[in-house]
Amino acid sequence: MLTLDCIALCIEQIGKCDMIWHDTEYVYEDGIESLSYPSLLESLHISQAEAIDKIYSPLDVWQHYEGFSWVHQGMFHIRLLDYLRFSPQIQSEDALFGMILFAKAQKIKIATKPLYIYRLHTYSTSEHNLQTNTPLKPYPNYMSDIAYTFCNRYKIKHYHFAYSCTYICLGLLAFIDTFPKNLSEYEKKLRDRLIAFLQVRAIYAFGGICFESDPKYIRDLLKPLEPYMQKISFNTKIAYFYPRLYRVLRFFKSYVRQGE
Repeated sequence: MLTLDCIALCIEQIGKCDMIWHDTEYVYEDGIESLSYPSLLESLHISQAEAIDKIYSPLDVWQHYEGFSWVHQGMFHIRLLDYLRFSPQIQSEDALFGMILFAKAQKIKIATKPLYIYRLHTYSTSEHNLQTNTPLKPYPNYMSDIAYTFCNRYKIKHYHFAYSCTYICLGLLAFIDTFPKNLSEYEKKLRDRLIAFLQVRAIYAFGGICFESDPKYIRDLLKPLEPYMQKISFNTKIAYFYPRLYRVLRFFKSYVRQGE
């Protein structure tokens, strides 16, 4: 939720910039373990004075990030939206939205105050405190095939996340393909940064083929992502390129564990 002064402060500080990015305050409930998140200024490696005085480009704010997502931490000009919308049937929809939104911006203002309060609790859609034996819950129709296949809330969430990351990678790749053929130096660096983000998300996308079943046919969707497998683990590459060998190895691994 937003702080009471969030909108007023963003309007006051955004000026002629395309967007303003403010910090987040985390509130932990239901016994969820507190995590030590760096402040926005710490994650950007900038001082409070620099945040007040300077205007930043996407490449400036992305230089210390391996992955990126953004939606609720600020305000942006409506012209950046164009045809950009959320994808409501995936997890981490703010990743694809945020990466494209920032890539389209030119001038970004950094606010120094946390103006968004993020609650972490047991019954949130992020399913904090989820265990392998957590009881099942009702699922929307678009997840019914996953739910019926796995009948395990932990596997349902993580398989759906893998499917979601596949969608995010394909959406990001489609956006990269809209770049002109003759790129400026800035556009080349921006494209390369987006590809780096894609390679990180691809880790989770290709992880979807390591499950015992594939109700969303993730394997078929991964073909365009093969050139971006630089960060994929050796085991996952075996699962992708040699699925029969992977199943045999997984069977023997399970057999050995049962004998211990």
